[in-house]
Amino acid sequence: MKHIYSIQLLVVFLLFAVSSSCTRARMTPEVYTDRQAVLFPDYTGVTFPSNIAPPNFRIMEEGEEYYIELGYKDKVLATIQSKESAVIIPVKEWNELLIQAAGTAFYIRICVFQNGQWIQFPDITNTISTEPIDPFLVYRLLYPGYELWNRMSIYQRDLTSYRETPLIENESIENGCLNCHTFCKNSPETMMIHIRGKAGGTLVYRQGNISKQDVKIPEMKNGGTYAAWHPGGALSGFFGQRDPAIFPFDRSQGCRSLRFGI
Repeated sequence: MKHIYSIQLLVVFLLFAVSSSCTRARMTPEVYTDRQAVLFPDYTGVTFPSNIAPPNFRIMEEGEEYYIELGYKDKVLATIQSKESAVIIPVKEWNELLIQAAGTAFYIRICVFQNGQWIQFPDITNTISTEPIDPFLVYRLLYPGYELWNRMSIYQRDLTSYRETPLIENESIENGCLNCHTFCKNSPETMMIHIRGKAGGTLVYRQGNISKQDVKIPEMKNGGTYAAWHPGGALSGFFGQRDPAIFPFDRSQGCRSLRFGI
């Protein structure tokens, strides 16, 4: 009987410990400074769309430990304490902030533990818009420097989260170069991707159909690049270059403009 009673006490103690660890007490700093904390990226005076993913950041201040509060007006919606300077904002609390503080300002409150004391910096103030952002961004992902392209992809990023989806990877086209990708008036229904290499050409996607075009004229060694759509979607303009390793802004390199009906 005594053994059972001891087990019950242990269970109650563990439950209390777990619940206490989930409820973090507010930080009481010993020192206040007038100097603004440095963040990377510099999320200061920024207006965030109402559907954007949590803006994680790094505190560029030396410290043994870091404490962050996220809230608006007199409400604190998230508290984060870590020995790491990288701040990962909880998705649930950030989404609550987006809803509750839409159209108003919110604050990021930062305390850093230095030399045995907590130092609080001035609040960093930003704003949450009532307007959402277009949820997707398409970009080319490759190693730094445009010369190397043995591995590259065209990716789609969901701006409401950190989810990335490959649209095309150059492994599927014999490791060719995935070059310019261009949308007509930012519509995903009409776009093109230029490819260099053995499977070279220009892939044109329109209303669910894909075609491959040879965007090239006989007197030019390389095909057209750096495309732009006519607003009507029936024509596209391209640059043509003699040397693909030189960007087309120098007229002395023999850049030409080409126009094709797509």
